[in-house]
Amino acid sequence: MDYKGVCLRATNYKEKDKLLTVATFEKGIITVTAKGVRSSKAKLCAGCMPLVFGEFGVTESRGGYVLTGINIEESFRNCWTDTTRNLAAVLILETIEKTCIRGETIAFELLLALKALQEINYGSAYPFAAAVWFLLGMLKYTGVDYSVEDLPTNVKKVLDALSDISAEDSGTLDMLPTDIDTTLYYINPILKNRLSLNLSVIKEIYTVINSEAFRNGKVS
Repeated sequence: MDYKGVCLRATNYKEKDKLLTVATFEKGIITVTAKGVRSSKAKLCAGCMPLVFGEFGVTESRGGYVLTGINIEESFRNCWTDTTRNLAAVLILETIEKTCIRGETIAFELLLALKALQEINYGSAYPFAAAVWFLLGMLKYTGVDYSVEDLPTNVKKVLDALSDISAEDSGTLDMLPTDIDTTLYYINPILKNRLSLNLSVIKEIYTVINSEAFRNGKVS
């Protein structure tokens, strides 16, 4: 069986295996055992990592899904060489994993995530703009109305601007990175209070964007 999706997380398992958490169009979120991929001669090791998108070949047994092959369509390589892109991408992966219920269809959420990841990986604009666009899309999809929240004017302006555009257009808006950072700060408690979503990557994002190196443009 082949399932198309993106790897959200890869965890070392036993001596040479990995457990992959994969968000798929066909089955929702599944856990796949990748046997022997931590071996130096493993052929599938390149595909057993977060952000890999493609067709995951699996066999199904009582013990769950076992990986048989991967046809990689996209690996979002730029997200591994740039700190801001990486954190924006991880935010999206963690949101998908923590909001989507296993066994349920997640086609909308997955398409939304892939559009944002494409912009984060290939776009020239501030990566967190596409990340906020994604979070806003998730809030709207789940019926959360941000306009009823007590938000600063500049934050509402950013959210309104991102509300009805595509991910690739997020970089064309006249918004400062500091406005995006502030919006991310205010949208986080909405995610917590309205969706019971606690994103562990947010703390790391705050640490980076508040660092002197980041303010001086030395974080790549």
